[in-house]
Amino acid sequence: MKEKFRDWEPKDKMLITYKDPNNLSLKKLVEINGKALLAFIIKTLDEYSEMGLKLTNREIYYQLVATDAIPNATDVYKRLCVFLTDARYAGYLDWDAIEDRSRNVEMHAEWEGIEDLIESAVASYRLKRWENQPYYLEMYCEKEAGEGKLKPVTDKYHIHFGANKGYSSASMMYEMSRRIREQLWNGKKVVIPYFGDHDPSGLDMIRDIKDRLTEFIGKDVDLEEKSLEIVPIALNKEQIEKYKCPPNPAKITDPRAKWYIETYGNVSWELDALKPNVLIELAENAILSYLDIDEYNAIIEREKKEIDALKRFGKRLKKR
Repeated sequence: MKEKFRDWEPKDKMLITYKDPNNLSLKKLVEINGKALLAFIIKTLDEYSEMGLKLTNREIYYQLVATDAIPNATDVYKRLCVFLTDARYAGYLDWDAIEDRSRNVEMHAEWEGIEDLIESAVASYRLKRWENQPYYLEMYCEKEAGEGKLKPVTDKYHIHFGANKGYSSASMMYEMSRRIREQLWNGKKVVIPYFGDHDPSGLDMIRDIKDRLTEFIGKDVDLEEKSLEIVPIALNKEQIEKYKCPPNPAKITDPRAKWYIETYGNVSWELDALKPNVLIELAENAILSYLDIDEYNAIIEREKKEIDALKRFGKRLKKR
């Protein structure tokens, strides 16, 4: 909802000094109409809200960059973040329309009583929907910001989702390897759809995940006789060209920058540049390409019958 806490109005002329991304020693000045900028942001948030989607500051930024409303530069992004905060405090933007995945507050679940608990059980009851599938999937994303778009898809199809926040921790990889090892022993083919930036580290993380999983699993399972595949879903050059993703300079301080620049040149692209609905579509298509949908639907039908039985149990409990 929109709530006003402070007095603030966007300026007709916003002057932003920023470093040229291609030449950091060169400073540039851009003039932006603050009122037009706010109108574009409101329109964008409303459009995605109708789709049931929230955007991060970074995703809003790339919507603006893609339309040439603002330059693609770090200093401009920082100024936009301040602008978005001011607009929310002033009651122009819905507080629920923008999400921050890096700061979550959680608490233990609570119920009003046993009847409320039964209703909660009915809402969350699920069978093992991939039990009779030839494949076992887990989806991973380099960036935590992708969780808001990708996790609802993985929840829908009942697969694990992980946000690496860069290179995965040893603990995360170990826990993942235990799940995968069990599935390999059960004869499943394991596929990890992966989403990351098209930059030196983002592409290298595909290798890193495979190497570390192999290290953890290899001592117990002969992977040459099994099937473990890390499948890069996004971001790739074809998507960059199709969706006209704005480029960034390649991070030359990255230890992997040399081979990347030799292969792709001195530019990189962020996953955030893809529109949220495109990201969701890519994720769903990736999952469906490995899913026997008839077998999956048969499990759902079984599940519905058992949920009905649980509801009947709940009604009998209420009569006591």
